[in-house]
Amino acid sequence: MIELLFKLIIGHFVSDYTLQSGDMARGKSRHYQPSFAKSAKLPSTMWVYWLTSHAMTNAGIVWLITDNMLVAFLELVLHWIIDFLKTEGRTNLHADQMLHLICKILYVVLIYFI
Repeated sequence: MIELLFKLIIGHFVSDYTLQSGDMARGKSRHYQPSFAKSAKLPSTMWVYWLTSHAMTNAGIVWLITDNMLVAFLELVLHWIIDFLKTEGRTNLHADQMLHLICKILYVVLIYFI
């Protein structure tokens, strides 16, 4: 059980930091407008693709670790919501990371006890 939690935490840091590019980190906010987008008149919904791609990356890591598609789907939804709240200024980096950690604990509980 602790081993699974540790794998999920490591996977989270790999996907949330190592695999997240600077463009993705900025682009997943609906308030970010890159300089090239102003001149190209790109749709203002680009942030949805960045945020969803980032949440999918995290969900993929969870799926690889747990081999549980339902838990991976839960990660996709929760990670998307948590990061959206952060980009809206409703949480900060510390609260964001704490919520992600709570999710990983929840997944372990779901896998082992339900």
